Amino acid sequence: MIRLLVLAILFIFLKSSLSTQEDNFVLVKLDGNATLPLPASANYRRIVQNANYEDEEHLYRVCNGKNKKTCGFWENVKVGQKKML
Repeated sequence: MIRLLVLAILFIFLKSSLSTQEDNFVLVKLDGNATLPLPASANYRRIVQNANYEDEEHLYRVCNGKNKKTCGFWENVKVGQKKML
């Protein structure tokens, strides 16, 4: 009886933890805007698809007063190209 109770609790816990880890995708039209709630962090990363449907990783550095030359842009990690917001 105790085994069934423990298994039931374990099953409920695993089901709830797996359901919160789903991949969420945001689809936006080309040159469109998307608003996402994000936790406070010094750097943010995103992966976008270019016109050839190739994935590009971008890095955004939040300005803190010490990094004025490298902050406030989405930077392509692979080529270092900066994009204004």
